[in-house]
Amino acid sequence: MNLVGDLNLAWSNNESLFIYVLMLLLGTDEKAAAIVFATLNTTRARLDLVQRLAKIAVADRAVRTELTEIVDRFSAATRLRNDLSHATFVLDSQGEITHTQHMKVEESRGNLRFGVRRPVDDARLEEIAHTIRGLHGLNRRIWDLMPALEKATRGCAPPMPPRPPVRAVAFARGAGYRRMVLWTNDILHAARAIYVAEGFRLVAEERHHSFGHDLVGQNWELEL
Repeated sequence: MNLVGDLNLAWSNNESLFIYVLMLLLGTDEKAAAIVFATLNTTRARLDLVQRLAKIAVADRAVRTELTEIVDRFSAATRLRNDLSHATFVLDSQGEITHTQHMKVEESRGNLRFGVRRPVDDARLEEIAHTIRGLHGLNRRIWDLMPALEKATRGCAPPMPPRPPVRAVAFARGAGYRRMVLWTNDILHAARAIYVAEGFRLVAEERHHSFGHDLVGQNWELEL
């Protein structure tokens, strides 16, 4: 049934666009957003994250409402896509698909049954075709939202707090100290880069054995 393949293609194209929605909501780049997207291994978890982030990152009510409607419409299409993707197909003697059998054991009034069997009739085929058309329109709608979402999320992230050395230097100067010395190990490249950026200079090194390793301790000094 070609309609099922078309449905999955249209659905997958739309789901992948939520990577870019997450990118804007998180204020990150495409690669980081893709990692977040892939780490959340269900569509429901991804959509939940989008909706929760929108509540704190999007102040524009119109943009947030549009994003919510997009998520709701995609969720409705997802239910049909999952119903067809997680089903077996019943064939007649001519090899034509007549029914879908949902791959789920259900319990009702103490009785077990193997999923729900639904006919693949004209109404069902039109439901699938209608959903595919809706997904095509939704794809355009998501792309159209991107510029407004980018604008709505710009500047929403809270400012980064000053790095610890910056706060320490400000305190020392305010308290009247004339010199400041920070200690680290030579293998801690990130810490050393911060010290250099704040104007500290390396004044002493000494080998020592700590934390189960042979290390080189360093003193970094800043005249206040």
